[in-house]
Amino acid sequence: MIRSTFFFSASLLALAAGPALAAPDATKVEELTVTGSRTKPRSTLESLQPIDSISSETISRTGSADLIETLSALIPSFTTQRLPALDGAMFVRPARLRNLSPDQTLVLLNGKRMHRSAMMMNPSYGSSFQAPDLSQVAPSAIRSIEVLRDGAAAQYGSDAIAGVINIRLEDRPGYEGFAQWGQYFEGDGAGPRLGGRAGWASGDSFLTVSAEYSDTGATSRSQQQAFAAAFQAARPDLKIPNPAVRWGQPDRKATRLAFNSAIDLDVAEVYAFGTWGKGWGVGDFNYRSPYGAIIAPTNTFSSGFSAQFLPNAAFPGFTALQAHPTGFTPRFGQDDRDLSLVGGLRTTFGNDLKLDASLNYGRNRIDYFMKESFNFSLGPASPTSFDDGGVQQTEFSVNLDGSLPLRLPVLAEPAILAFGLEDRSETYRIRPGDPASYAIGPGAPALSVGSAGFIGYSPVQAGKRSQHSRAAYLDVFLPATESLEVDLAVRFEDFNTFGSATTGKLSAR
Repeated sequence: MIRSTFFFSASLLALAAGPALAAPDATKVEELTVTGSRTKPRSTLESLQPIDSISSETISRTGSADLIETLSALIPSFTTQRLPALDGAMFVRPARLRNLSPDQTLVLLNGKRMHRSAMMMNPSYGSSFQAPDLSQVAPSAIRSIEVLRDGAAAQYGSDAIAGVINIRLEDRPGYEGFAQWGQYFEGDGAGPRLGGRAGWASGDSFLTVSAEYSDTGATSRSQQQAFAAAFQAARPDLKIPNPAVRWGQPDRKATRLAFNSAIDLDVAEVYAFGTWGKGWGVGDFNYRSPYGAIIAPTNTFSSGFSAQFLPNAAFPGFTALQAHPTGFTPRFGQDDRDLSLVGGLRTTFGNDLKLDASLNYGRNRIDYFMKESFNFSLGPASPTSFDDGGVQQTEFSVNLDGSLPLRLPVLAEPAILAFGLEDRSETYRIRPGDPASYAIGPGAPALSVGSAGFIGYSPVQAGKRSQHSRAAYLDVFLPATESLEVDLAVRFEDFNTFGSATTGKLSAR
């Protein structure tokens, strides 16, 4: 699918001493990165690991409101899937780096671990995972993205087996706004995208605030289902939706906010940043066809769903046809809320010892609902809209990171020792849905139970589960000769749920 976009933007650079506009500096060095190493900053060309660096200008040229789509368009080793009719994966799309599991790629925000989404992929679909939701960060709030395409578990933890994605929020002064509207050439998926950024700076202190809103319509690349087409041919007096199921991306609305700040106190720097977002989306599930029940109720059914429309002794004089005479397509949706806050302090001592202490809080909440659905087992007592309950992931971590140059007589340049400690707590909650969404009505077992398409969470499933972990790491960068650089990292992690592990990595250039 190709999306055409009309784009308008305006920016106002913050005034500063000297010329308002300057010619490009041909001697400007490549932007430095620390992703993939806990030691000194390096350019992507000099890094010991393969790193892709993507600028905000490159990100903006994609015109997408979804960061996952942006990354999949710009990074060959980053892939994602569109999964229609697959529950929460319609909205929290699984993305893979180097074709490994989505939860084996660590996502960092300004170098700090980003919390995971509350959407947990069910293993019955072929794989199970719980990964961060990259779409919660607005592309317009990003200054650059660094992607490490190499295993980094020894530096960052067991969730960095595939690599690391480090999202750096905007920190530049100035004012910028944009507005765009786009749609696919098929005529669907239309909607606006609006955003803006304001930034202020004084010396080494700064504050930037970004906001973005997007509204993207559903797409459909479907042809009419055979059951629906046969039903329409047999009953021309009824109007069957065509197509009965929209096979494509769901309707999606989202509002995303972000801020990034630092205050220079001479002896130390206090920093804080965070993101906030809310979203809404609705997509289609499979069409529930009554064709077999209406055309040939005594014969083999042409549709697996048609038996649900037959009479049941528990409901004399009633069938689901009275509620849905042409069948129905359940509409599955979610309301999501996301919050990330990080605060910390950096300082450097006289012996060039650098310390960074931080607190990190993240929460992702998803509430699921069904529209145009039915609980067949409840018969005439069934509603057609349901609250299916919700899930929530909460994480809190305390980090201490440091680095110290080691000046050894045998080395032309100092070696660098990096070290750190982390204490992280995670909590997962399940909220039950309304009783009709999971009820086993009097029509069971002949008639299916729960809200059709997605059965709501029951009180038996609801509750809270927690996990606690601690980690420590050491990283040594050693410039052995003018032609050889070596980086050695080791990390110890202990989880109260399954035990401990030690990981090491050796890199050389």
